[in-house]
Amino acid sequence: MSQLKLETRQVGPWGMNTYALICPETNQSVLIDPGDDPEILQEMLGDSQPVAILLTHTHVDHIWGAAADAGGAGCAGDGQ
Repeated sequence: MSQLKLETRQVGPWGMNTYALICPETNQSVLIDPGDDPEILQEMLGDSQPVAILLTHTHVDHIWGAAADAGGAGCAGDGQ
């Protein structure tokens, strides 16, 4: 069993932490607390297949681009 790969970057106007977990076996990924910086988020995800976006809290710096990120990544965003 392979370990998950963790990517982390600071994005957005306040430099908040954003994470991507990528499974090397399935090439599926999860974005955690994305900001509104699609180029950096895509760089973090690489060629992986995003399956979810997780928001640990609803501060505006994380939710601004979450819906657009979900659509662009092919994930459903249901606000739950």
